[in-house]
Amino acid sequence: MKKLLFISLFVLFIGSSTGYSQDITWNPIPIPGSSKSQKEDYKPYRQKQPTYKSSTGTQYQYDLNNPADRVKYNADPAAQLRDRLNTNPNVKIDQSVGQYGGGVKQD
Repeated sequence: MKKLLFISLFVLFIGSSTGYSQDITWNPIPIPGSSKSQKEDYKPYRQKQPTYKSSTGTQYQYDLNNPADRVKYNADPAAQLRDRLNTNPNVKIDQSVGQYGGGVKQD
C-alpha cells in the first residue's frame, strides 16, 4: 500500500512539474529618446494637420459635412472652443455656401 501511495505521489509530482511549464520572455522597456522611430511617431495633439480646407482658404481640423468627422468634433472640446472664439469672417462665408468645418485653425 505504501508503494502504491509513493508511486502515485511521484507520478503526480512529475506530471504537474513538466506538463504546465511556461516560457517567460523579458522585453526591456525602451529608454525615451534612444530610438528615432519613437521620435518620429510622436506627434503632440496641437500639431495635427488640418484635414479640411474650404474654398476661401480657411483650414479646419474637421469636415462637418462628413459624419465621421462630426462625431470626432463633438468629442473634441478644444476644437469647439476654437470655433466659439473665432473671429475669422471667412467662416461665415463658408457656411453660407454649404461648407461646414469644425476646429478652425488660426494662422
